[in-house]
Amino acid sequence: MAGKKKKKIFPLIWLCVVVILLIGAVATRPSGGEEAVLSDVVAQESGTIQLFGVLPIDPSVIWFFVITVILLIAAMFIRLFAVPKFRYVPGKLQLLVEQLTKILGVLTKRSVLIWLSIVAVFLVASVATMPVGGEEESIKEVMRDAVLHEGDRIGLFGTILVNPSMVSAFIVSGVLLVAAILIRVFAIPRFQYVPGKLQLALEQVVDLFDSLAKSNSPHRNKFLGAYIFGAGCYIFVGTLFELFGFQAVTAGGASITLPAPLSDINAAIAMGCLSYLIILSGGIAGNKLRGVGNTLKEFSLPISMSFRLFGALLSGLLVTELVYYYISLSFVLPVVVAVLFTLLHALIQTYVLTLLTALFYGEVSHPHEKKPKKKKLKKTRKRAA
Repeated sequence: MAGKKKKKIFPLIWLCVVVILLIGAVATRPSGGEEAVLSDVVAQESGTIQLFGVLPIDPSVIWFFVITVILLIAAMFIRLFAVPKFRYVPGKLQLLVEQLTKILGVLTKRSVLIWLSIVAVFLVASVATMPVGGEEESIKEVMRDAVLHEGDRIGLFGTILVNPSMVSAFIVSGVLLVAAILIRVFAIPRFQYVPGKLQLALEQVVDLFDSLAKSNSPHRNKFLGAYIFGAGCYIFVGTLFELFGFQAVTAGGASITLPAPLSDINAAIAMGCLSYLIILSGGIAGNKLRGVGNTLKEFSLPISMSFRLFGALLSGLLVTELVYYYISLSFVLPVVVAVLFTLLHALIQTYVLTLLTALFYGEVSHPHEKKPKKKKLKKTRKRAA
C-alpha cells in the first residue's frame, strides 16, 4: 500500500512543479517596454556589472564565484557535521558522498588549494585584460563571419575568391594523398609477419572499416570498404585540421585561421550527395532497376547526411567562438573546449557517416530472390505427387 501511495504522489508532485513553473513564466513575462535582443542576451554586451563599484565585469564571472563559494560551504558543512556521523552501513547522504568521491577522486587539501589558485588566476587574468577603450567586434559579427565567411574570402591562385574551407579542403586532400603514396611506397613493402607499431595501427584502421563494410553488406563490400575508408579518413583528418591553427591572408589583407573543410555547408552537401551516389551505385550493381527504386525511396538521405555533418561541426565551431569571445573565459578553457569538441565530432561524425553509408549500401545491394511463377509451382507439385 505504501508503495502504491508513493507512485501516486510522484505524478502529483511533478504536475505541481510544472504548474508553478508555468504560472511563474506567465507572471514574469514583460508586458511592455523594450525587450532584450537575443544577441545581447547571448553576448551580454549591455549587461556588465561593476565589481566592488570599480571593475566592470561580465555576469558569468559572478556566477563562477557564487558557485565556487556554494561548493566550498557545502564541503565544509559535510566535513564538519556529516562525515563524523558516517557508519558502516551507509545512509542515503553517506552513500551519495561516497559515490561522488569515487567519481571525482579523493578530496584533499591539495585539490582545494589547486582549485582556489585556478579561481584566482581566472580573476586576475579577466581583470588584467579588460579592454580599456576602442571599438570591438560584436558577437553577432563574429558568429556571422564564422558561418558565412562573407568578409573572409581568399584569393585562390590570385584570381578566384573562395571560402577559407575550400583552401582547407585542398590542403587536407593533398596531405592525405601524399601520406597514402608514402605509406604505399616506403612502409607497406617493409611490413613483416610480426607487425611493428605503424603496421599494427594501419592494420587496425583498415580492419575497422573493412569489417564495417562486410558486416553491413556481405554480398558486395570491396568498393564499399575502400570508399568508407577514404571518407572516414577525410572526415577525421579534416575535422582535426582546425586544431593546427594554420593562418591565411584574405583578399582584404586580414589574417584568419583556416577552418575545417566540412564546416562549410557546400562541402557537407557534397559529401552527403557523394555518399548517396555510392549507395545508388550499389543498388544498380546488385539489383539494377529495383536497386534504383529502393535507393530513390530514401530521397531525404543526402539531406540528412549533409546537415547532420554540417550541424555537428558548426555547433562545435560556434561554441568555441563564444568561449573565445568572452574575456572572462579566454584562458585555458577555450583550449580544453576546442580540443574536446573537435575530437568528439571527429570520432562521432566519422563513425556515423560511414555506418549509414555501409548500412544503406548493403540494404539496396542485397540480392532479392525471384519468386517462382504459379505455372512452375503447379508443375513441381504434380511431379511431386
